Amino acid sequence: MRVVLASTYWHISADHGGTADIYAALADNALGSLMISHFSAGAVLDLLVRFIGLADAVVLPPGCPTVLAHEGQRHHLPEQLRADAVVVHAGADVERVLRSC
Repeated sequence: MRVVLASTYWHISADHGGTADIYAALADNALGSLMISHFSAGAVLDLLVRFIGLADAVVLPPGCPTVLAHEGQRHHLPEQLRADAVVVHAGADVERVLRSC
C-alpha cells in the first residue's frame, strides 16, 4: 500500500461573515485530517457545521467539549469524551461551545 500525503491550504471568506484558514492532509485521494484555524464567528461556522454533517466528522477543539454532527456519533467517542460532547445544528451552537471553555 502506498500513501502519499499532500497538504493543502485554503483561506475562506463566507458571504455573510467570517473567515477561516483550512489545512487538509490528503492521502490516497481521501481526507486524512483537517485543521481549521484563525476562524471568526459568523457564517463560516455554519460552513463548518455543514461540513461535519456531510463528512460524518466530529470536532475536537482543545480544552472544549467535542462537537458532534449528530447523536449517533457519541458512541464512537472514547468514554472520557462522551458525557460532555455537544450536538450542533448551526454555527451559533459551535460559537456557544467555544465560548463556554
